[in-house]
Amino acid sequence: MARTAKPRYGLLSPRLFVRTKAIRSGVLGGSRGWQLVAAVIFGSRLLKRMFGRVPEIIATETLKPGQYLSIRTIDPRTERR
Repeated sequence: MARTAKPRYGLLSPRLFVRTKAIRSGVLGGSRGWQLVAAVIFGSRLLKRMFGRVPEIIATETLKPGQYLSIRTIDPRTERR
C-alpha cells in the first residue's frame, strides 16, 4: 500500500497552535471548552485509526508459467448511473 507524505506545518501553524492550546489549557489546565476541543481533535484521530480503511484480501492464487493476471477497476462514474 502506498503512503502519501504528510504535509509539514511550520511552528506558526494554526493547527499546531490549537492543538497545543487544547493540551495546555484543557487537559492540563482544566478549561472545559479547551477539553472539548482536545477531545474532538484526538477523538477524530482515534476514530480514523480504528475504523479507517483496511486492505481486504479477496483471492490468493499461484500463477504457473505462461499464465497472466489482469487487474481491472470499475470506473466510479459508471457505478452512480
